[in-house]
Amino acid sequence: MKRTVVVHLDMDAFFASVEQRDLPYLRGRSVIVGGSREGRGVVAAASYEAREYGIHSAMSMAMAIKLCPDAVFIEGNIDKYIDACRRIFDLCSRCCDTLEIVSIDEVYLLFREKWNVVVERSAMLKEKVYAETGLICSMGVAPNRILAKLASSMEKPNGFTILLPKDLPGSIAFLPVSRLWGIGKKTASLFKADDITTIGELLTAEEWRIRAHLGTQGFDLIKTVCGAPDKPLPPTKEKSLGHEFTFHKDLEPYGYFWSEVRRLCDQVSRRLRVNHYQGRIVRVKLRWKSFETHTHQMVSNTDLQNPFNLYRVASRLIHDLLKPRRKIRLVGVTVAEIYDAIETDLLHVIFPEVRVQQKLISAIDTIWDRYGEESLIRASLIPARARGFTGVSAPFFASSSPA
Repeated sequence: MKRTVVVHLDMDAFFASVEQRDLPYLRGRSVIVGGSREGRGVVAAASYEAREYGIHSAMSMAMAIKLCPDAVFIEGNIDKYIDACRRIFDLCSRCCDTLEIVSIDEVYLLFREKWNVVVERSAMLKEKVYAETGLICSMGVAPNRILAKLASSMEKPNGFTILLPKDLPGSIAFLPVSRLWGIGKKTASLFKADDITTIGELLTAEEWRIRAHLGTQGFDLIKTVCGAPDKPLPPTKEKSLGHEFTFHKDLEPYGYFWSEVRRLCDQVSRRLRVNHYQGRIVRVKLRWKSFETHTHQMVSNTDLQNPFNLYRVASRLIHDLLKPRRKIRLVGVTVAEIYDAIETDLLHVIFPEVRVQQKLISAIDTIWDRYGEESLIRASLIPARARGFTGVSAPFFASSSPA
């Protein structure tokens, strides 16, 4: 069985690079994304010019202003960053066996190919990312995730580093032990007190020292640093997640119909949040009174865990399917090509328009978690239900796209 070769792709100063790409006057200047000069909020990203002043992500805006008062401060545009992210991840998914999304600007690509093939494909991918998005990235190729992440950081920005098994661990022995993922500042300081400052010194340390600072997991780390492969990955399947609603009485697409579409979007987006999933495709289904059924779908470049975003896309697709004077029996909303959700907590803190909606969504989730999903419904559904408009809701979570 072929061993997996891991590639780590990390976008360089992602948000700031997007702004420098779109606004030429920012190129070569210190750019800080995440807030205004009033000093509120935190830094989402800093260009490499700004990093020379010690500015880094998650730093308070007040401190960033103090360190670099001449920097250009930009509040940022989350939709623009997510769009670039999706385009990059789409390119990645086309050239590897498995894609593991870590965050909005970081991804692992797993290959079950020979090393020379992986290196060639990775180099081509790097060129495609720049050609199609105008953004640079750093990539690391290694036998496992920890070493691939380390490799991608060794020649930033715009780096491409290969750590061949035959060269390990000698090729990284000189690096500080703190560069290894999983060893934080506190553990690194404990190692330093024990005269262990480099990866090479960690590898030659006595077993009791390793056990004292890292426990039994320390020996797994040693094997990883020496090039041991990650555990075999289970095969992955494309999945779709959706809800359908069959009306007890066929109706035309007016007020109550759209209220139910909103409710379906609420349900689908909630299941995405609960399962920590995100999706690339929105699909809608309409079944007419005659039982004739049509589906329509499109690729979405927005956060589908947000029901407002999902409804905006789904309603557009439904409008494309509607026919004059045709009554509807069933409507369905599905999100397909599901993958593990990108961690966006920092985005919620930084971007005001996201923060407001997220507070509302979180409040609704809290109520639903405690009292059930019927405890809070959209006001637009109340008059219709009072008049006897009802139906049957059917969720599904399939390993392939539903009919």
